Amino acid sequence: MKVVSHALLYYALVDRNGNYLIDWQAGQAAVRNYLYHHLDVRLLICRDSPTDQDDCSFIDTVPPQLALDQVGSLANAQSSSAGRLIEILDALFGPVLNRGRYHYGAAHAMRLAYLSLYFAQLEKLPSHDTALLILTAYLHDFGWDHAGFTGSDGLIRFNRFIGGRDIIEPARLHTTIAAVMAHAGWRWAHSDSDLLIQVLTAASNPDKVRRLQTWTSDLRQLEQLRFGIPVDFTTLHTQSTMRLLYLSQQELELIPDETLTF
Repeated sequence: MKVVSHALLYYALVDRNGNYLIDWQAGQAAVRNYLYHHLDVRLLICRDSPTDQDDCSFIDTVPPQLALDQVGSLANAQSSSAGRLIEILDALFGPVLNRGRYHYGAAHAMRLAYLSLYFAQLEKLPSHDTALLILTAYLHDFGWDHAGFTGSDGLIRFNRFIGGRDIIEPARLHTTIAAVMAHAGWRWAHSDSDLLIQVLTAASNPDKVRRLQTWTSDLRQLEQLRFGIPVDFTTLHTQSTMRLLYLSQQELELIPDETLTF
């Protein structure tokens, strides 16, 4: 479900009994700040200007925020294997990421990977989509060193890191990624690597690639909190990402950015 697309959006917060904690307003700031620090509230999004609390022709109701101590209730065999994949990726690539720029190191990749996992659990995504989002978290900013750095740049830097040239070499990338995935207990085909490359490079735009790119973009918006930039609701496309504000704040405190290695 796409949550926002209207020119005039108004926001409110209610408790579990429907009592207004923050009444309708056009600005996001107060509502958004409350969600970063409170759990048991529902976000209401109105598509038209309300003249009072009940005057709205269409309202989206976003369920309460998700917290880390609630993640266990979503856990399943897939999340356990995804957690192992994150641990392996951190062990393999965390040290080289930490030799790069501040805010783009291993902590950033790990936070983004876990946000991807929680999002996948909320959306009940297939296991390979979950793995792909986690891999994207580690590869998109690999070797980040300038403004405007893209997923294609990250993939090229990763290709060079594994012994290749400053280009995207699909066969080489697949061999390495498939080996990592096998070590984590996942089956990974050439088509999976091809899809990962398409998502990172925006080389094609079929529906599946576009959906994965949209989810990746939303999750990266949540991770902008590391710069002190709260998310803009109008950039998000699903209720699931809107339920991860509180958790993104928790992740930032639990997995802080490391100091520069050099």
